[in-house]
Amino acid sequence: MKAIDTLSIFFVMSWVMSREGESRSSSRSIFKEDILRAAEQFIIEKSPNELTARGLSKYMNISTQPLYAEFENMAALKRELFSQIYYKL
Repeated sequence: MKAIDTLSIFFVMSWVMSREGESRSSSRSIFKEDILRAAEQFIIEKSPNELTARGLSKYMNISTQPLYAEFENMAALKRELFSQIYYKL
């Protein structure tokens, strides 16, 4: 009887772990290009002066964590954003 219980627990744990993997793999990752694209749209719709980590994360409907995972700080994000805009001109 104990072997069956252990086997059942193993299968349940395997199923739960596979479901967790599915939810992680189906969740969308935020990439640097996504942030820069959203930041560019943000300053078009609002203004460059309003571009803050909180403002941009609210605009993107995300936490600020992905912003700081991709950029050291907001100055680095703005530097790259404005360089990107400059090269488009």
